[in-house]
Amino acid sequence: MWTLATICETILPGYYSGSLFGCAIDQEVLAALVAEYLPQVYEHFQYVGIHLSLVTIPWFMCLFIGLLPWDVRDQRERSRRCASFSRFGEI
Repeated sequence: MWTLATICETILPGYYSGSLFGCAIDQEVLAALVAEYLPQVYEHFQYVGIHLSLVTIPWFMCLFIGLLPWDVRDQRERSRRCASFSRFGEI
């Protein structure tokens, strides 16, 4: 759990805070990019009265969920295997 806390507090400060300031900034950047590169999509969201962030916030909030090593012991074992292979020139 400390790994997740370190990532959230050090690498992504403000992203998972109470105000979600970092996430809000990313939502505005994404909205600007969609308006520029996908104007029909942006106009459709405007027409139906839905802000793009309503759909995209869940994507941004779980951005790193699939990338974190959940089992630290498994990560250590992989590191040991890689180190032993590199000593014999197999990697």
